[in-house]
Amino acid sequence: MKSIFSLSIRTFFAFALTFLFGAFASHAAGAPDQALVVGVAFSAVSFAVAPGLFHLKGSLAVSTITIADLITEYGAYYSAGSQSLKDLRVALMQQSVSEGFFTPRLTTATRIELANAQITRVLQAYQKAFTPISDTSFTPQVIKLDNLKIDVSIVPHDLMESWLGFLALNALKPEDCPIVKYWLENLVIPKYNEDLEMNEFFYGKTGAVTAGTATAPGASMNGVREKLKQAGVQVITMGAVPTVATEFVEYVEDFRGTLPELAKRVCKRIAMAPVLEQRFAQGMREKYNVNYAQVTDKKTIIDTDCQVVGLPSQTGHGVIWTTPEDNKIIANKNPENQGIFDLQKQGREIQALTDFHKGVGFWNPALVFRSDISLVA
Repeated sequence: MKSIFSLSIRTFFAFALTFLFGAFASHAAGAPDQALVVGVAFSAVSFAVAPGLFHLKGSLAVSTITIADLITEYGAYYSAGSQSLKDLRVALMQQSVSEGFFTPRLTTATRIELANAQITRVLQAYQKAFTPISDTSFTPQVIKLDNLKIDVSIVPHDLMESWLGFLALNALKPEDCPIVKYWLENLVIPKYNEDLEMNEFFYGKTGAVTAGTATAPGASMNGVREKLKQAGVQVITMGAVPTVATEFVEYVEDFRGTLPELAKRVCKRIAMAPVLEQRFAQGMREKYNVNYAQVTDKKTIIDTDCQVVGLPSQTGHGVIWTTPEDNKIIANKNPENQGIFDLQKQGREIQALTDFHKGVGFWNPALVFRSDISLVA
């Protein structure tokens, strides 16, 4: 697009010459007082009739907006929030669950810097002399955030000659196609949530990034499994996970019973795979029979306020673990970018790009308790 300020020298002189010609004609016609008006009018008429004279190749109007419909509706970015189409059903996808099990922390940095304070005994029997005791220590604890991104593309025109043609509407420009909006809201964003939950949140382990090649599933961030391996985490010897439901209830009861008394008071939820959560509920019905049947919540350890929670991210793994609620942290930098995209047009292709930082970890590893099931990949 050329603005009025970027016209060529040729264009400037063309305007000037037509203006002067019009003014001269006004003088020749005996109306010198109308020279200004006639000159401007002559230039305008010449511009409209013969735009090539001004090197504008058509008109001075603004050219078509690059991402026409999307920019008109949403501005120069995309934000989630529309309804799906009634005749098109999306495949079932796992929603984000595990992130809600953690305490959120927002940051503008790429890591959360924390510290743990500890002090030894201070109380002693009285005596006149000053006999100081106690040592105080502060230990740093860093939770690193991993840099994640979504790079996806679509060619809307590929839909025109198919049943999905109604999502293209025979649009000449790919950015005019309704499929772009539908694709982002109903497919891309939900799939991101599934990828995070099932590939990265628990099983994720970062590795070397090869330039120009997308990382493999489970290699984008360091997940909970990696953090359960770190020094300081308390490992409780429990043995293999029982397959009999009632025995698994006893297994979980023993796990909690092994915790230090102070930890029992603040560890309110035990994380495990969803299949183990269901095994526990089944075992509660069978083990406590009628006596427990009056209690609707079969996922709470009897005579306690401690619940078992099945996390989809742990599907397929037998480890169970617990920690105080505020000790498990999910840190986010630029979390809004998880639903907002930079849309770019490359020929007939629409590219959607976004990136952000996310990290999971524990404030104090010494307050994390897990069973001794192997965490080796």
